[in-house]
Amino acid sequence: MRWIRDLESRDAAEGLAIDEALLDRARAGGADTVRLWVARRAVIVGRSQSVESECDTDLLTRLGIPVLRRISGGGAVYVYPGNLNVSVACSDARPLGTVSEAFAWLAAAVAAAARRLGVPADPTARSVVVRGAKIAGLAQARRASAVLVHSTLLVEPDKLDMARFLRAMRDGYAPRGTSSTPSPVTTLTGALGRSVTIEEATAALRWAFEPERVGPATWGDLTAEEADAARRLAGTRYRSRAWNERTGKTS
Repeated sequence: MRWIRDLESRDAAEGLAIDEALLDRARAGGADTVRLWVARRAVIVGRSQSVESECDTDLLTRLGIPVLRRISGGGAVYVYPGNLNVSVACSDARPLGTVSEAFAWLAAAVAAAARRLGVPADPTARSVVVRGAKIAGLAQARRASAVLVHSTLLVEPDKLDMARFLRAMRDGYAPRGTSSTPSPVTTLTGALGRSVTIEEATAALRWAFEPERVGPATWGDLTAEEADAARRLAGTRYRSRAWNERTGKTS
């Protein structure tokens, strides 16, 4: 299993494009990969969500925050430099099990990493919570036998309150398409009452993954082919208004 550290804050469209490139390469027989990455501010909606019903697009435009669409399902999330994204791309989904079992596996790993840092985290069906507040959410995409299962882990708080622009966190939320699940949120820093760094969270996640599920771990980088594919996807898909603003099931 190749591990990639991508901890310099990057454009979120590029980050999503790399996730899809890793899934496609795994499907074609490339390396299985765990990638830990950090993005600049963005709202990312699920594959089948309506942007307008999930986000205050006028406010986000004024704030200079893009709204992007990922290839996996689930609800809208806000990413920012204090958020650690965890992406696992495997050529064969069978070791991770069914959709529900793959969610449970990744949620358990993220919760174990949080507990190693001293946070009393518990996995749920598609999230990780601390005393009822969400600290991580999960999503998944499958193509043929390959799987991409990924999570966001809130490490440090952001200066912006996501409730300002995520409609699921406001009264009167009326989603079209797949709905988000509004819930209180917290961070590793908030739960512990001390600053937790992205590097600390990265080390805890590396410790938490079960080697029997993902195999021996080695640090690596994107191949030239993966990097080229990601650049193409960023331009043709993740920076495309047609892709990001569409509503309904996508592929």
